[in-house]
Amino acid sequence: MTPDRTRLLLEAKRKYKELPWLRRDTTCQAILGGALALMLVGTGSIYRLARLAEDDVVRIALFVVGLLPVLGFVLAVLLVCGITLTGPVYKSRLDFERGELDRWGLADKIAAAVFVLLALGGMGFIIYWGLSSSP
Repeated sequence: MTPDRTRLLLEAKRKYKELPWLRRDTTCQAILGGALALMLVGTGSIYRLARLAEDDVVRIALFVVGLLPVLGFVLAVLLVCGITLTGPVYKSRLDFERGELDRWGLADKIAAAVFVLLALGGMGFIIYWGLSSSP
């Protein structure tokens, strides 16, 4: 590596650490990954318990509690998509053409909008399915 390239990489690392916490790609990825894991584990566990319940009131209560991890995931998706759509989210790597930190581009913003629609549609489907299958 040339000394100039090394200097640019070190400056980029410093700039990345000085960015606001929510404008870093690693933070956005951690929020989404944690929420997804919580949703999958939490919802799966609660729905397995709901199958074992014999009382309809307990089953409905467990269904409502099972929606909480899904709601948490939807809120996390909305948060990250809001961050993405309202300003730049910086990657930890350097764009050598511009000499600045790389950012999420137009494709990432379009994906954010699609994820919002999918998350809201999924939440609506789960609520519809739960209400239509309850006695």
